[in-house]
Amino acid sequence: MFLKVAPDLTDEEVKSICKTVSHKGTKVDGLIVSNTTVSRENMKTVSDVKNETGGLSGRPLEKMSTELVAKFYQELRGNF
Repeated sequence: MFLKVAPDLTDEEVKSICKTVSHKGTKVDGLIVSNTTVSRENMKTVSDVKNETGGLSGRPLEKMSTELVAKFYQELRGNF
C-alpha cells in the first residue's frame, strides 16, 4: 500500500506520518509525497490558475513539493 500526502502538511504532521510509517508492523510500502494542493496562498501573481478551484499541481508546486520531499527524507533518514 502506498500513502499519498498533500504538500500542505505542517512539520508536526510530517513527523507524525514518518513515525507511523516507520513502525515495523505498518503495511505502508511507500510514500507519494506532494500530491495536489488546494492552497493558493504562495502564488505570487494573479492568474487564472490562482482563481481556480480544486487541486493544483505542476510547476506552481515545485518549490513546496521539493521542500516536502526533503523533510520526509530527513525525518526518515533515507530509511523507508
